[in-house]
Amino acid sequence: MDELKSVYYFDNDQQFLKIEFLSASKKSPWHAYVFDENWNDIISAAAAISDTMADSVEFVYDRLGIRGRIAVLADIMPCDSLTDIVDVSLFHLQALLFASAIIVNGDYDELESYGFSKEKSNSGNSLYILSSNEVGNDACRFL
Repeated sequence: MDELKSVYYFDNDQQFLKIEFLSASKKSPWHAYVFDENWNDIISAAAAISDTMADSVEFVYDRLGIRGRIAVLADIMPCDSLTDIVDVSLFHLQALLFASAIIVNGDYDELESYGFSKEKSNSGNSLYILSSNEVGNDACRFL
Protein backbone atom coordinates (compact mmCIF):
# COMPACT_ATOMS: atom_id res chain seq x y z
CA MET A 1 0.00 0.00 0.00
CA ASP A 2 1.25 3.48 -0.79
CA GLU A 3 0.94 6.66 1.26
CA LEU A 4 -2.34 6.96 3.11
CA LYS A 5 -3.99 9.95 4.69
CA SER A 6 -6.68 9.57 7.31
CA VAL A 7 -8.67 12.53 8.53
CA TYR A 8 -10.83 12.26 11.64
CA TYR A 9 -13.86 14.53 11.99
CA PHE A 10 -16.26 14.48 14.94
CA ASP A 11 -19.76 15.81 14.21
CA ASN A 12 -20.76 17.66 17.38
CA ASP A 13 -24.40 18.01 16.33
CA GLN A 14 -25.10 14.36 15.53
CA GLN A 15 -22.37 12.86 17.75
CA PHE A 16 -20.54 10.51 15.38
CA LEU A 17 -16.98 10.21 14.18
CA LYS A 18 -16.22 10.22 10.45
CA ILE A 19 -12.88 8.99 9.19
CA GLU A 20 -11.85 9.72 5.62
CA PHE A 21 -9.18 7.40 4.19
CA LEU A 22 -7.39 8.50 1.03
CA SER A 23 -4.63 6.52 -0.59
CA ALA A 24 -2.31 8.22 -3.06
CA SER A 25 -3.19 5.59 -5.69
CA LYS A 26 -6.98 5.91 -5.33
CA LYS A 27 -9.03 8.68 -6.89
CA SER A 28 -11.72 8.78 -4.22
CA PRO A 29 -11.65 8.12 -0.47
CA TRP A 30 -13.53 5.53 1.52
CA HIS A 31 -15.06 6.39 4.88
CA ALA A 32 -15.74 4.91 8.27
CA TYR A 33 -18.51 6.22 10.48
CA VAL A 34 -18.24 5.42 14.17
CA PHE A 35 -21.21 5.52 16.54
CA ASP A 36 -21.05 5.06 20.29
CA GLU A 37 -24.06 4.54 22.54
CA ASN A 38 -22.34 6.67 25.19
CA TRP A 39 -22.29 9.68 22.84
CA ASN A 40 -25.86 9.66 21.56
CA ASP A 41 -28.66 7.47 20.26
CA ILE A 42 -26.67 5.62 17.62
CA ILE A 43 -29.60 4.82 15.35
CA SER A 44 -30.65 8.49 15.16
CA ALA A 45 -27.05 9.53 14.51
CA ALA A 46 -26.78 6.97 11.69
CA ALA A 47 -30.13 8.13 10.26
CA ALA A 48 -28.69 11.64 9.93
CA ILE A 49 -26.28 10.18 7.36
CA SER A 50 -28.59 7.79 5.47
CA ASP A 51 -31.47 5.38 5.86
CA THR A 52 -29.23 2.49 4.79
CA MET A 53 -26.72 3.36 7.50
CA ALA A 54 -29.47 3.56 10.11
CA ASP A 55 -30.88 0.22 8.94
CA SER A 56 -27.51 -1.51 9.32
CA VAL A 57 -26.74 0.01 12.73
CA GLU A 58 -30.24 -0.82 13.97
CA PHE A 59 -29.83 -4.43 12.81
CA VAL A 60 -26.55 -4.88 14.69
CA TYR A 61 -27.75 -3.04 17.79
CA ASP A 62 -31.29 -4.41 18.13
CA ARG A 63 -31.24 -7.77 16.39
CA LEU A 64 -27.73 -8.95 17.24
CA GLY A 65 -27.54 -7.16 20.58
CA ILE A 66 -24.09 -5.69 20.00
CA ARG A 67 -23.37 -2.74 22.26
CA GLY A 68 -20.62 -0.18 22.64
CA ARG A 69 -19.00 1.34 19.60
CA ILE A 70 -20.23 0.39 16.13
CA ALA A 71 -18.45 1.34 12.90
CA VAL A 72 -19.74 1.32 9.33
CA LEU A 73 -17.41 1.32 6.32
CA ALA A 74 -18.81 3.24 3.36
CA ASP A 75 -17.91 4.41 -0.14
CA ILE A 76 -15.84 1.35 -1.00
CA MET A 77 -15.38 1.26 -4.76
CA PRO A 78 -15.57 -2.13 -6.52
CA CYS A 79 -12.17 -1.54 -8.10
CA ASP A 80 -10.47 -0.88 -4.75
CA SER A 81 -8.32 -3.51 -3.10
CA LEU A 82 -10.35 -4.99 -0.25
CA THR A 83 -7.15 -6.27 1.35
CA ASP A 84 -5.77 -2.74 1.69
CA ILE A 85 -9.10 -1.34 2.85
CA VAL A 86 -9.62 -4.06 5.45
CA ASP A 87 -6.05 -3.86 6.77
CA VAL A 88 -6.11 -0.08 7.20
CA SER A 89 -9.69 0.13 8.44
CA LEU A 90 -9.28 -2.64 11.01
CA PHE A 91 -6.20 -0.96 12.44
CA HIS A 92 -8.05 2.32 12.93
CA LEU A 93 -11.37 0.85 14.05
CA GLN A 94 -10.18 -2.01 16.24
CA ALA A 95 -6.77 -1.09 17.56
CA LEU A 96 -7.30 2.64 17.98
CA LEU A 97 -11.05 3.04 18.53
CA PHE A 98 -12.00 -0.32 20.08
CA ALA A 99 -15.04 -0.90 17.86
CA SER A 100 -17.32 -3.72 19.00
CA ALA A 101 -18.60 -4.30 15.47
CA ILE A 102 -17.63 -3.26 11.96
CA ILE A 103 -20.30 -3.27 9.25
CA VAL A 104 -19.98 -3.10 5.47
CA ASN A 105 -23.11 -2.63 3.34
CA GLY A 106 -23.25 -4.19 -0.11
CA ASP A 107 -22.19 -7.32 -1.92
CA TYR A 108 -18.61 -8.04 -0.90
CA ASP A 109 -18.50 -11.81 -0.54
CA GLU A 110 -14.68 -11.64 -0.29
CA LEU A 111 -15.09 -10.12 3.18
CA GLU A 112 -16.07 -13.53 4.54
CA SER A 113 -12.43 -14.61 4.09
CA TYR A 114 -11.48 -11.83 6.55
CA GLY A 115 -13.85 -13.17 9.22
CA PHE A 116 -16.91 -11.07 8.40
CA SER A 117 -20.27 -12.85 8.60
CA LYS A 118 -22.94 -12.19 5.98
CA GLU A 119 -26.38 -11.10 7.19
CA LYS A 120 -29.49 -9.54 5.70
CA SER A 121 -30.74 -6.30 7.26
CA ASN A 122 -34.38 -5.68 8.13
CA SER A 123 -34.85 -4.06 4.72
CA GLY A 124 -33.12 -6.92 2.86
CA ASN A 125 -29.73 -5.28 2.26
CA SER A 126 -26.60 -7.43 2.43
CA LEU A 127 -24.45 -6.70 5.47
CA TYR A 128 -21.01 -8.01 6.34
CA ILE A 129 -20.32 -7.84 10.06
CA LEU A 130 -17.14 -8.39 12.04
CA SER A 131 -17.86 -8.42 15.74
CA SER A 132 -16.40 -9.40 19.06
CA ASN A 133 -17.35 -12.73 20.59
CA GLU A 134 -16.69 -11.42 24.08
CA VAL A 135 -19.54 -11.35 26.57
CA GLY A 136 -21.20 -7.94 26.35
CA ASN A 137 -19.46 -7.06 23.07
CA ASP A 138 -18.15 -3.89 24.65
CA ALA A 139 -14.52 -4.10 23.61
CA CYS A 140 -12.33 -4.98 20.67
CA ARG A 141 -11.18 -8.57 21.00
CA PHE A 142 -10.96 -9.76 17.40
CA LEU A 143 -7.69 -8.35 16.07
